[in-house]
Amino acid sequence: MVVAPAAGNHEYFEEFEDTPRERRVLGAHWPLQFALPRNGVEQAWDTTYWFDYQDVRVVVVDGTSVLDLDTGSAQARWLDGVLASNPRRWSVVMTHQPFQSPRKDRDNQLLRRHLLPVIRKHKVDLVLQGHDHVYARGKSGGMPVPVLVVSVAGAKQYRLSDYARRTMSPVAEDTQLFQVLRFEGGRLRYEARTATGRLYDAFEIVDQGQGGKQLVEQVQGRIGERSCMRAETLKGRADRCWE
Repeated sequence: MVVAPAAGNHEYFEEFEDTPRERRVLGAHWPLQFALPRNGVEQAWDTTYWFDYQDVRVVVVDGTSVLDLDTGSAQARWLDGVLASNPRRWSVVMTHQPFQSPRKDRDNQLLRRHLLPVIRKHKVDLVLQGHDHVYARGKSGGMPVPVLVVSVAGAKQYRLSDYARRTMSPVAEDTQLFQVLRFEGGRLRYEARTATGRLYDAFEIVDQGQGGKQLVEQVQGRIGERSCMRAETLKGRADRCWE
């Protein structure tokens, strides 16, 4: 479907032409299709933002501009302020590229250098990530939080790295998943389910007040870990499970 710009939006296109390159991560149609809060960092204005929903603060950072446009320092300062002023019980950070990539031959060092220390400092509860077309869950520095999850919903499936198999659990190849989050008072419940609804991963983060937060595994009803059973794709690529 092609969406034509509404009448009166020509001013935005004129403004876009004068926008510095570091803010042109996306095309001029992007902000016309999404009603975002527009409270992000100046260097990635259209792709970083935060909002509060009930007792949760959700923050979206732009990994692409960190890796390609050198906005890591600016985003780190902005993220530090957004998390420092958080009055909510829970915090969730979302980014496209993973801090610790579970896919073979990927390493997003700039994300870990600039943003991960801020996330650890403020004890963010959950980090939701994508890009690598596999499933993997890890913890940060041996602490209960943050919990870092990489997932995939689409049909394209890659392969896990040996590092991911050694350090993350559970992991999955060749599996489309969706997530269910429930926030009930002092409990955050996370579920990852297959496209047919089978439970693949589940845990709870329990807020114990002055005792801090505890990660509680929920293993009942979970199916076993899944790996790709084919040596290569139909087009002959050994680095992917499906194209």
